[in-house]
Amino acid sequence: MGEDLTEYVVTRYYRAPEIMLSKNDYSSKVDVWSVGCTFAEMLTGKVLFPGQNYIEQVLLQIKLRGSPDDATKQLITNEYALNYVNSLPPNPKVPLELIFPDVPPDALDLID
Repeated sequence: MGEDLTEYVVTRYYRAPEIMLSKNDYSSKVDVWSVGCTFAEMLTGKVLFPGQNYIEQVLLQIKLRGSPDDATKQLITNEYALNYVNSLPPNPKVPLELIFPDVPPDALDLID
């Protein structure tokens, strides 16, 4: 699209990982991530990823959604971000039913 993009968009709690991990390379998919975070907050009354800074934000996202696979890591264009992600211990994806035990399956699918 040729637009200059910045990593400083979207309120941190709703910021998609690709905004923080890629060097100005993201699409409208980041809005879908934000909607999922907002929907989860509407259901629980709590912020899903309450990171105090972007590093903690990425860590919280990885702890819940799991470590990125090799194909996803190849999309991380920021060298420092890739080094950080690679330095973290592997994290499995946490089943959303464990986080949201009283939420209907269709709602979990939307969050996912």
